[in-house]
Amino acid sequence: MGDFGCGDGGWTLAMKIDGTKKTFHYDSHFWSDKKPYNFAGGRTGFDSQETKLPTYWNTAFSKICLGMKIGHQLRFVTINKYASSLYSLIADGQYRATSLGRNKWKTLIGSQASLQTNCNKEGFNAICGCKLCSKARIGITSNENNDCHTCDSRIGFGTGGIPNNSSTCGNEASYSPDNGDKHIKTMGYILDLFSRVINFSIFLEFSRIRIRIPIARRRFHHVPGLFICDNALKKMETKLEKLIANKLETKLEKLLQQNLETKLEKLTATCQDAFKRVFFSVMSTSCKELYDVHKFTTSRVYTLKFGSRTIPVYCRMGDFGCGDGGWTLAMKIDGTKKTFHYDSHLWSNKNTYNIAGGRTGFDSQETKLPTYWNTAFSKICLGMKIGHQLRFVTINKYATSLYSLIADGQYRATSLGRNKWKTLIGSQASLQTNCNKEGFNAICSSKRNSKARIGITSNEVNDCVGCDSRIGFGTGGTPDNSNTCGNDAAWSPDNGDKHIKTMGYILVQ
Repeated sequence: MGDFGCGDGGWTLAMKIDGTKKTFHYDSHFWSDKKPYNFAGGRTGFDSQETKLPTYWNTAFSKICLGMKIGHQLRFVTINKYASSLYSLIADGQYRATSLGRNKWKTLIGSQASLQTNCNKEGFNAICGCKLCSKARIGITSNENNDCHTCDSRIGFGTGGIPNNSSTCGNEASYSPDNGDKHIKTMGYILDLFSRVINFSIFLEFSRIRIRIPIARRRFHHVPGLFICDNALKKMETKLEKLIANKLETKLEKLLQQNLETKLEKLTATCQDAFKRVFFSVMSTSCKELYDVHKFTTSRVYTLKFGSRTIPVYCRMGDFGCGDGGWTLAMKIDGTKKTFHYDSHLWSNKNTYNIAGGRTGFDSQETKLPTYWNTAFSKICLGMKIGHQLRFVTINKYATSLYSLIADGQYRATSLGRNKWKTLIGSQASLQTNCNKEGFNAICSSKRNSKARIGITSNEVNDCVGCDSRIGFGTGGTPDNSNTCGNDAAWSPDNGDKHIKTMGYILVQ
């Protein structure tokens, strides 16, 4: 209880990991099952007894406290994360990003911490392209090259892989890390806190029958449905208790009890569903979390939490052209308007634009949501609409946010290829044949020529000096500076001159 390094409140222990042992190696079955390990270890403090408690799979939380101990020195970091359990975030092996930053992860180790400088893939099930390389169930993995293929360093819990597969908690680093090679094995502690909801069980004991009815309640006085639900449950429980208090002798009285028991169970199920719909949408930070963790599969408006704000956002669930899962809207761009021109300040700041536009689907309302700067992702979905025809492409890219890729104006390459970019437009697409500079902040040497915040720019000669064609989002420059989303092409493009302005949609997962 209280603040020992992770903030005030009542913290519940989930796991203790000894980095010198293989019990909780990344590949251990304990991460994917619902079996406890060494209950006795859950009764002691920050010592060297390993444990895994039922808290791992049945305790919802809003914060995770991560601690590492080297000698007698304890250090902690806190992750703000809503989930129904740690199991729901880890067991399926899917990567789920966090955004602490490499420097924050290094504080768990202190001045001896060392990581390679690139990749910095952090979160749950953080594993690079090479499964033999560094990996962490909770933590960060890094690489010396500017990709996430062969990571050789990590800080985390439930780790494994090179450079030392036997280290399951702590810091491992080799191949030019920023503070020298390291092989630091630590004790690790994982605790969680659910500060905004009370979970409890009502036990009703009937004559010769014991029924357990789990109910999750929250004081949503501003949500009438849940407040009514809570009151209705209390009233029905009171009626049932009074009925049970009397001796049930007649068939009618016994029938009344059975009838009331059935109604109570149905009402409980209904209220749980209502609670889930309202509470988890408010507590979730992305549509992916709603889809993966809380199993929402309907495309509609959900209320998402962005920092201290809650904003209604239309979540696209399932595969509409970019692959399965929960997709969170970031921006909608009207190519006929200058709102999101390449040079617009909206690409480099953290200001929203027309939040109401985030509540609708693939329409013509422009918007920029907080998703742009505070939602981590592993995939980007890009869509363009011409008339009623929608086309999509997907970019596999790990980042802490779109803002982190775009705001500083630095060019960051992608590798879709010119033909893939052209599928956004269809058979009318046209680009010059050379240069083909694609990615984020794709701009040629001449700033007055074609440029795109996300897209591809091309040239008729074999260089990237004076590009006169593009397909992209947040565009500008020649041949038509007023076209901010779509396809513009002149000077001998491969399918004739084009000036196609589209609606553009950017979503992340």
